[in-house]
Amino acid sequence: MALEFSKTAEIKQTPRANKALKAPFSLSVKRVKNEDIQLFTEQLALMLETGTDLHTSLGALAKQTQNPAMQTVIEDVYEGVENGKSFAQSLAQHPEVFSQTYVGLVKASEEGGYLYRVLEHIYEMDKQQEEVRTTITVSYTHLRAHET
Repeated sequence: MALEFSKTAEIKQTPRANKALKAPFSLSVKRVKNEDIQLFTEQLALMLETGTDLHTSLGALAKQTQNPAMQTVIEDVYEGVENGKSFAQSLAQHPEVFSQTYVGLVKASEEGGYLYRVLEHIYEMDKQQEEVRTTITVSYTHLRAHET
């Protein structure tokens, strides 16, 4: 049995296998990792720096992305930009992926006309944060190993 939504937002039940009902609600979808965001940010900055427009860049990145969850996010951002939203507004629709800081910096850079430079800085900051996180994790693990 699957659900069908009519134009009046009324829920109708259609005869289908129960398996079909479970598929859209699966929790086994890959999540977006920090590495996915870093790669997206780096590649987008490079494409914009070379003169590729934002819309074309997002379309290309959506096709190239390996992580299905990140691909869905990029496609949604692409559609938002295509429908007249700003890049920052489109990113803000995904707070589970893009932080308020990320969105705020993008918004300011859109208004100032230097988006690719800010994306480069965001990428560098994220890379440094990841290095610090790794160093702390390794140090903590090393410390715990010597305590026993």
